[in-house]
Amino acid sequence: MTSPHTEASLLAELRRDRMRSDDLAAVLRKLKDRLEGEGIPFALIGALALRHFGYKRYTEDIDLLTTPQGLDRIHDRLVGRGLVPRARGLRKRLRDVEYRVDIDIVTSGEHAGSDASPVVYPEPGSKRFRTMGGLRVPDLPTLVAFKLASGI
Repeated sequence: MTSPHTEASLLAELRRDRMRSDDLAAVLRKLKDRLEGEGIPFALIGALALRHFGYKRYTEDIDLLTTPQGLDRIHDRLVGRGLVPRARGLRKRLRDVEYRVDIDIVTSGEHAGSDASPVVYPEPGSKRFRTMGGLRVPDLPTLVAFKLASGI
């Protein structure tokens, strides 16, 4: 079996992944400060939340949970000021314009994965979340339930 990578292409891909990780970190810092500054409740979910528990999974986006009112405030206060919808009409699919990092938003009360799922996203301030490293993240059983219901 031949490898799909040459040594040079593998090294270039690893460099790109490292630069993308730096971009994700910069956007996450900036987004955290802006959301907190606006008083918008949020929690980190997805692959970046898994890292708080030592599970490293490559990702190219930031997954956030907020309330329906928080989503409205994101659009009122942040969209058009460094964040844009990825396409017309996409309220929950945003992009940071400086780093071109995608931000996917889920709102509390939604079902994880599909409307038939028994797993419902709670509010970010609920007891199922904790603050780790200055960020709200779900506890591990809750995060695993989110990931399984969403098809990982």
